[in-house]
Amino acid sequence: MAFFQYGLKGDKEIVLKSITAVQFKKPNFLTYGYIQIAFSGSPESKKGYFNAFKDENTVMFRPKHLTKFIAIKEKIQELIG
Repeated sequence: MAFFQYGLKGDKEIVLKSITAVQFKKPNFLTYGYIQIAFSGSPESKKGYFNAFKDENTVMFRPKHLTKFIAIKEKIQELIG
């Protein structure tokens, strides 16, 4: 899905010290979950699931990957303090 949304734009790296927020939504039986990274200089999307789906700073994930993404979210929050 990301390919169709963003094509072949390449990788994006976000420096940990520039992260200002992590938005997290658990998946359910109808929708994917997502983790969205906000950083200084980027507009933070607060418009919910469908806008997160289009945001290049968001990673969508399936229910089977929930525990891995919880660990990622917790590690980012630990590192940014």
